[in-house]
Amino acid sequence: MGTVKAVGVGAYWDGNCTSRVTEIDLGFIEPGGLLNVTIFLRNEGNAPMGLSINTENWNPPEASKHITLGWDYAGQTVNPGAVLKVTLTLAVISNITGIISFSFDIIIIELDNN
Repeated sequence: MGTVKAVGVGAYWDGNCTSRVTEIDLGFIEPGGLLNVTIFLRNEGNAPMGLSINTENWNPPEASKHITLGWDYAGQTVNPGAVLKVTLTLAVISNITGIISFSFDIIIIELDNN
């Protein structure tokens, strides 16, 4: 399970921004596998922004050495009220062993473009 914390930006399951993302069910991912999840991010402030993503609170901690989270956000400016569709990609290395289940927090943060 991945808990989603959005700071300065709204994270939603739908382009109309009606259903907030608070958790992502990571399900079962085979070694060497990928999981893609599409979400929508809305600039809910009153100034243009960029975005950053990070992970923390891995359980177990060693999972972070074998599993990575990326996204297809290309660094573009997100104007106030604009909605951006992004795909998060979770990748598990092929030689992972000993980790049956895992969880972590996904932090999406606004970056001031000024």
